Amino acid sequence: MALVKYRGVEYRNRSSLCRVLGINYDTVNMRMSRGLTLHKAITFKPKSSLRYNKTIYRSYSDLIKRLGLNVSLSQFMYRLKICNGSISKAIRFKPRFGAFEFNGVTYSSKRDLCTKMGLNYQTFMRRIRLHNMALKRAVREGQIDIKLENG
Repeated sequence: MALVKYRGVEYRNRSSLCRVLGINYDTVNMRMSRGLTLHKAITFKPKSSLRYNKTIYRSYSDLIKRLGLNVSLSQFMYRLKICNGSISKAIRFKPRFGAFEFNGVTYSSKRDLCTKMGLNYQTFMRRIRLHNMALKRAVREGQIDIKLENG
């Protein structure tokens, strides 16, 4: 057990310090793993709001909801990371995947292709990811499965 000293008082460990102060232990550990000192991890106050285009939002979740973005909070935070913290770039960010052409037909996604061709999406993706199949072969295998099912 390592004694922890905070503001002149010794505690048995970080967990007991957090309990006494009423602070979430996991939050303090996460902050310290990101390089904050114990004092800064305990006294850190996150921003209570953010500003974008002269409008104040309570949080990133609030911004996503009010702008009507069709992304989860984790997806948006990933976009922010990719765009070096620029909110406007993260909003305009377009993923590299999406619409593609297969056998002369444009599909909005792999799920769209599976739906229109009557293929099982999970099986199709498993073939691509786990068995490293090319898209064309995964479709062909799926069509063979359908023929076998239908007799």
